[in-house]
Amino acid sequence: MVTCVTQYLNVINIKNDAYYTYDEKGNYVLAIDEIKIKENIYNLLSQNYITQNQVTMQNVYEKVETLENQVLFVPIEIAMVQDSEVKSFAISGLLESPQNYQVVGKKTMIVNIDMKNNTYSIEPIKGEDVNIKEIKASQTETDITTNEHNKYTSITANHETTVKDYANLYKRLALGSPERMYELLDKEYKAAKFGSLESFKKYIQANKNETIGINPQQYQVTQQGKETQYVMIDQNGAYYIIREKGVLDYTILLDTYTIDLPEFTQKYENSTDEQKVLLNIQKFFEAINHQDYTYAYSKLDETFKNNNFKTIAEFETYMKKNFFGKNKLAAGKVEKQGNIYLYDINMSDATGKDTTIKKKNFVMQLKEGTNFVMSFEV
Repeated sequence: MVTCVTQYLNVINIKNDAYYTYDEKGNYVLAIDEIKIKENIYNLLSQNYITQNQVTMQNVYEKVETLENQVLFVPIEIAMVQDSEVKSFAISGLLESPQNYQVVGKKTMIVNIDMKNNTYSIEPIKGEDVNIKEIKASQTETDITTNEHNKYTSITANHETTVKDYANLYKRLALGSPERMYELLDKEYKAAKFGSLESFKKYIQANKNETIGINPQQYQVTQQGKETQYVMIDQNGAYYIIREKGVLDYTILLDTYTIDLPEFTQKYENSTDEQKVLLNIQKFFEAINHQDYTYAYSKLDETFKNNNFKTIAEFETYMKKNFFGKNKLAAGKVEKQGNIYLYDINMSDATGKDTTIKKKNFVMQLKEGTNFVMSFEV
C-alpha cells in the first residue's frame, strides 16, 4: 500500500525528473506535454473523488495538491475504511526530503485496492490535522478500471522485508521527527533511558551517522501472544527491538541493556557466574558503542569512580581517547578471587579502520538479580 502512495506522490510531483529532459542547448525542459502530466494524475484518482469534486483533465491542478520536489513518504497511521469488493484504507504520513530527512509536509489519503483487477486508486484528503479513524467511505466502489498508471502489484511480506521496513521507519522518524519517534518508544524503556524528549534528541544527534547508515544484518522474530517481536542487529552491532501489535501499531527499544528483556533475564538466570560476567561486560560495551556514557558510568564501582573519574565528563573523555568508537570484543581468560571476577578482554575496532588490538582487564562483582558493579584497568 505504501508503494501505491509513493507512486502517487511521484506522479503529482510536477517537477519529477521523469517529466523533464535537457535540450540540445543544455536547458532543462519538459519532455512531455503538460496535459500528459495532468492525465497521469487524473488516472490515479478514484471515480468517487472525480465525481464529488467535479475533476476534469483541465482543472486537475486546482482539485489536487501537487508537489514540486521529490519526497519520502513515512507512514504514521492506517485504518480500514471499507472491506468489500474494493478494499479501502485511510493512510496518513509525513513527507520528508530525501537529502536531509527534514519534514516538509504531511499527506492523508484513501487508497482503494481492487484485488480482482489488480488496480488501485487514490482519494486525496485536504488538510494536515485529519483523524483517519473518523474517515468514512462516502460511496462503495465495486471495481477500478485498469489504466496506464494504476497497476497494483501485491507483495507478500516476509520477516526480512518487515525488518528492513522498520529500520527505514526508525531512521526517517528519528532524523525527521524525533518528537514522533519519542512517542513510539516503549514507555518503561523511554523513562529509564532518556527521561525527556531533549535527552532523546541529543542521543539522535550523537548517533546521527549510524542512524543514516542503518542496515539490518541479523534479526530474530518471536510470537508472544498477539504481539510479534522483532530483534534486529545492524552493521554496528546495535540492537533494535520492535514490538508489533498490528499494522503501524508498535513500540520500539533501542538497546538490550537499559531495561532487562525477559529473554535476557531467562538467559542470565540459566548462566554460570563466569557467563554472567561476560554478558554484563557486553552490556557495558553496547552502551559505550551507543555513546551512552551515563549508563556505563552508573555501573562503575564507587571507589573506582572517585579515584579515576569524579564526573561523567571525565569518564567520557577517557573512553573516547582510550577505547574505540565502535568496539568489538574477544573474551580472554577469567579468574575468580573471592566474590570478584577478573576478565581479560581484547578490543578491536568494529569498523575495521584501525587494526590495533587493545587489551584490558575488567574487574566485576555480581549483585542481586542482574545488577553488577565493575572497574577496569586504567
